[in-house]
Amino acid sequence: MDLNQLRCFVSVADELHFGRAAQKLGVLPASLSRHIRLLEESLGTRLMARTTRSVSLTEDGLVFLEGAREILAKTEALQQRFHTSRQARADVLRIG
Repeated sequence: MDLNQLRCFVSVADELHFGRAAQKLGVLPASLSRHIRLLEESLGTRLMARTTRSVSLTEDGLVFLEGAREILAKTEALQQRFHTSRQARADVLRIG
């Protein structure tokens, strides 16, 4: 499981449509589907129920979605913290 797979899963869960989620992420629907399949295989459970006409979250998918959102939010906050810290240090000019 990696962060990209989590982002893909959250995007599909938000859209409940692979095509729209793929467009939002700027990837091909087949690639997005592969990321979801690999995530499900690594977890050993189905997160989404798919038909040719619809996508829905399974019970495991609903539980996983909550955790995935928390992980992505914490990762984003940590990344922002270091980005802001790095910018603050870059603004200091010391002479002498």
